[in-house]
Amino acid sequence: MGKNNDPEAAMTLDQNVLVNVNSVKDLGVTVNDHLKFDVHINNTVAHAHRLSSLINKFVVSQDPHDPNASNVKPLLEYASCIWSPHHIGLIRKTESVQQRCVYITAKT
Repeated sequence: MGKNNDPEAAMTLDQNVLVNVNSVKDLGVTVNDHLKFDVHINNTVAHAHRLSSLINKFVVSQDPHDPNASNVKPLLEYASCIWSPHHIGLIRKTESVQQRCVYITAKT
């Protein structure tokens, strides 16, 4: 075996060593080195929960039925045709944002 098949072997481009990364963000969507979107979904859900909390805390809505879901929804829908979860755990995590918005609406 004369060739080096080590995946951690250094690769170069114009004599510059390329860095190996575990994930990359392209057009706002994070994909890991196994072509999975778990990191993207976790980050998106966390961002949506934070935004929902801030909206609930600081914005007084005129619409009692939908105070913050319409502001959080674009976060969850951006490029969802690409990263849409198919594992039940990730689906539940994504749906938890909607459930939280409904709970906050019912509470107010």
